Formats: sequence, structure tokens, C-alpha cells
Amino acid sequence: MFNKRVSQERDTRSTGILDIDVLLGDIHNKDIILLMPEEGARYHTAIHRIFISKGLEDKERVIHVSVDNTVLNIPDIVRNKNGVHTRVNAMEIGNKTDSRVKQSNIDINSAQSRHNAHGLGDVNPITQKISWRYKNISKVSNSTNIHSDTNRLIPGYNVQYNMKISHPLSDTVLNISDTNVHNVLDILEEEMKKGVTRISFSSLLFYNTPDVDTFLFSLRRLVRNYNSICLMSVPVYIYSISYRYFDLILKLHSNMLNIPKYTGVIECVKSRVHNMHKYAIIYNSTGIKIEKIVIPPE
Repeated sequence: MFNKRVSQERDTRSTGILDIDVLLGDIHNKDIILLMPEEGARYHTAIHRIFISKGLEDKERVIHVSVDNTVLNIPDIVRNKNGVHTRVNAMEIGNKTDSRVKQSNIDINSAQSRHNAHGLGDVNPITQKISWRYKNISKVSNSTNIHSDTNRLIPGYNVQYNMKISHPLSDTVLNISDTNVHNVLDILEEEMKKGVTRISFSSLLFYNTPDVDTFLFSLRRLVRNYNSICLMSVPVYIYSISYRYFDLILKLHSNMLNIPKYTGVIECVKSRVHNMHKYAIIYNSTGIKIEKIVIPPE
């Protein structure tokens, strides 16, 4: 008789952007995530910056590999005056929204009672419309829906970043700009032997590599063997690459709708939840968030 043993090595990890974590499904150690920015989509660098910041906060070994963006400005997490992280609790957001709904309904009922007492008839329809909007906010706001699912990922918290202030541990990031892929792999292996590592590839080092598959296979082996996580960007309008070496894939579009509010459009190509919808991505001074949008048929 055999006892079935289940490995617990694949701990849940995060990109640092909980909306993206939820869209992709659970992210684990040993995963390689591919970003495919199309022409005009330049916000992938911001995703890398937050990805690295998350690693620093989790006290991981962080490596950034790039030729054109050798050193990135890594954002700090918003902290209070005591240096403690300021986090937004999804449950608290929901409770505050419910409180606003209840208060709005109370205000409407009170106003209606006053009007009826004075024989003034119904309350102004505009006031009723405001109450209706609060009452239905959880149904029309995709951001609320996304954040409500984060409890299963990271106990219901969403971190805010200060994209203009450097992280205090930025100097601990190992930046590699060597164009020889064999040297890069050797450096990675030496560092990964020291502990769980987070790797960021924000530019292609293998343009001139004769066997790209060998390089990606070797990288995948390292990430698997040393229980690490990797985020890589490959501009699809410049270079075609095989998907089979990547666990999760996101395609990044420019702002195809030309709406000032949005930075671009993000689409899951490969995820654990089979989410193939397109979402609007917003990049601002506090990080990145995602909202559902309606895109006309192509």
C-alpha cells in the first residue's frame, strides 16, 4: 500500500499587481510569465518595476536583466509615518461602499418622509438616481469584482505604490547587462543557488542567439530547479517566440480606443482561469489597476 504524497513546494506568489494576479489565476514558484507588448504599448516597464518592488518587499533575491533599461527606478510601497505599509483592505472597501449605500437610502427615505409630511410629493428623481448608482456600484464596477477575489491570493489586501519614490532596497537588485546569454545563465544559476529568486527580463538578450529554444529551455530549467519566478517581456512586433516555455502570457496593447483615462488594453493569452477577455489598464502614480471595458467588434 502506498501513501500519496503531495508536494507543497509551489507556494502562491504575486506579480505585485493583484488585478493581474487574479486575471492570470494562481501564480506559483517555478512560473515564467511572458508579457507581449505590441507596438506603442510601453507600460510593460512599469509592470517590471512593480514586480521587482514586490520581490524586495518579500525579502527575495531580485535580478533584473536588460540591455536598454539597465537600471530601473523601483517604486516604494506607500507607507505611513511609522514606515509601515499602507494597504487597502478589499473587505473594508466593500464595507465602506455598503455604508454609503445604506446612508444614501436613509437620506432618501428621510427626505421622502419630510416631503410627504409637507405635502410636497416625491423626492427629486436626480437624488434617487445618485442613490441607485451607489446601490449598484458592485455590479457595474469591474475593479470591485476583481479585488473581491484577492482574498484567496493574498489575504484581501491591495498594495499601493509611490511610483515617484525609489524603494529603500533598490540598491540590492542585481542588474545584469551582459549580452552573452551563456554568461547570463551562469550568473543566474550562481545567484539562484543562494535562495528563492525573482527574475526580471525587460529586453531581449537573445536576438543574435542562434538557438533561442536552448536558451529558453535552460532558463526554464533554472527557474524550475531553484523554485523561483520570472517575468519576461518580448515585443511581438519585433520578435516571434514559442509559447511553450511560458506558464502564463499577457498581451499588452496600446490605447486602441484613444480614451484619455486609459493607458492601454491588456489581454490574457494563457492563464489558469481561461480568461480571454480584454481589459483596460490604468497606470498612474499609485501603480497599475485594471477595469472591464466594452470593445467594439474588430
